[in-house]
This record gives sequence, C-alpha cells and structure tokens, in this order.
Amino acid sequence: MKTPQISDYNDYREYLKDFIELNKQTSPKYSFRYFANKLSWPISLISDVINKRKNLSVSRAIEFSKFAKFDEFQTERLIYLSIIESASPKAEIYLSDLLNSKSDTNEITSKTSSKEFQDLELIAVYDYLKMKGQINPLLDIKKDLYTFNISEQRIKQIIEKLIKNSIIELQENNTIKIIKESPFLKDDKGKQTDQTGMIIHSNYAKNVQSFLQNPQRPFSLNSGFICIKQSNYENVLRRTLAFRNWLLKQDTSPAQSDKDQLKLYQFDINIFPISNNQN
Repeated sequence: MKTPQISDYNDYREYLKDFIELNKQTSPKYSFRYFANKLSWPISLISDVINKRKNLSVSRAIEFSKFAKFDEFQTERLIYLSIIESASPKAEIYLSDLLNSKSDTNEITSKTSSKEFQDLELIAVYDYLKMKGQINPLLDIKKDLYTFNISEQRIKQIIEKLIKNSIIELQENNTIKIIKESPFLKDDKGKQTDQTGMIIHSNYAKNVQSFLQNPQRPFSLNSGFICIKQSNYENVLRRTLAFRNWLLKQDTSPAQSDKDQLKLYQFDINIFPISNNQN
C-alpha cells in the first residue's frame, strides 16, 4: 500500500482521491470496497467523501491515520484538514495559518538570491525595528544589538536600505509600518540555493560565539551529539521544524506590563551529520 505525502495537501478529499488512484495503479484489488472493508467503514463512504456528499469526521481521520500508519504530525495534519471545513470563521483562520506554517522538510530556513539580504546584521535590525514599531535613537539600537558590535553609521545605512527597498515605511514620530513581512525568507522569484542558506547560518553561528564572549541572562544553550537511524530522520526533522514554527508564532502584541516587555532573541536549531556517510 502506498500513501501520498499528506503535507502536500490542503484538502482531504483530494488526498483520498489520490490515495485511491495511486494504489489502483499498483493493483486492481485496491478499490473503494477494499479500503472500506479494511477500515470497517460503510462501502460507499470513501466515494461519498471524495465527491462531497459526506465530510470526513475527526474520528474517521484518526481511523484512517492509524490504518495508513501516519506519524503524529501526519495525523495532526489530516485532523486539521477534517476540522477546517466545518470550523467557525475565526477557527478557520487560525487553522489555515497553522497549516500554512507547517514547513516542507527540504526548506532552507533563510532564503534569498540577493547578496545584500544575506547580511545577518540587516535581518537583526529589521526584526528589532519590527519588534519596537519605531526607530529608536541609533545608540540605543547599537546597545541592544550588542552581540553584533555594529556601528551607528552601519545601523543608519541598514535603515536607509530597508526604506529604499520598500520593506519598511517611516511614518510620523519615527514610527514605522512594515511593508513586507519576513522579506528575507523568499526572494522575488521564490528561489533558494544551498549556498545562500550556508552563508546565513554561518553568520548565525558567528553571532553565537559573540554572545558567549559576553552572555546576558536569561539564556538557554543546548548542544550535543545524538545517533539517529536514517529511517527516522524525516520524523526527527518534522518535529524540529514544528518546534521552530511554534517559536516563530510567539505573541508579539504590545506589552501590558514590565513582565511582558519584548526582547529580541536568537534561536538556533540545527541537525547535521558529523560522521562520514560512507562509514
């Protein structure tokens, strides 16, 4: 039995349709009746769902996930797809955002084909301005972004570049409007290269070294070596990306108290082999 990649779908009907067709190509025995019997479902249910005569309930989504031997993240996605169709408008928006945040396991975290936006200082200043919602005195920005040891002149140049490239817009009282959300994650053509990703992550690693020379609390450092079976690597990667996506969805609404004051952090979640593949 073959199962299409559920992460490629935003409609469970399309998924079930492709699931049936893919398996029929393998063997004629894989019919609606065959899978309905295996799932202990009514004979016509799969056809009814695909043809929009019936919906896929959460309980049916769980039953199918167990039958298809989905991992918890694949199961989660199918459940979301089953819920979203009958959800309230607010719930539908939330679930849609959650689904769209699920990243492809081949995704490079930071993508751009433009060398001027491979600059980690520029990305840090952008995120800092986005957090503050305004352009603070350059000296204040310099002190806050202390790990970069960045000059006030350099900060000024970056801000001018962000404005020139219509990424931010300067408004009254030095407040800013974000024109492009996360402009450094994709280029205009939607392309990415391994080299670009390596440059960005190399600069992140250098900033970790800078922080360690003058650490400020609170912080959390977690590094180590682990052994992963190659058959389980995709599952580990999906869990890692899910955690990254959760971090990126932290509440950044205006602070209501001193305890809620926003602070810019760097996070690093990297998994890479240190043993030779040939060994």
